[in-house]
Amino acid sequence: MNRSIRIGLIAEGATELGKSVPYIKPEEGGKTIPRGSEGALHTLIRRELKNIGISECNFVHRHPTLKEGKKKK
Repeated sequence: MNRSIRIGLIAEGATELGKSVPYIKPEEGGKTIPRGSEGALHTLIRRELKNIGISECNFVHRHPTLKEGKKKK
């Protein structure tokens, strides 16, 4: 079966996540991150997945936690 997997990352910050790091509204969570907005961590994970035979994956914005949602208001 060949199908793309979806991966959500939590990292230390912008250095690892690249342009994909800006805070997003909860209703926007789960959307695919455009390849041009991926950061170093995405690249490393793509490389490792390719080494085990998974050539296609999409990274997605995660939904903010309840704690994070309260901080932004």
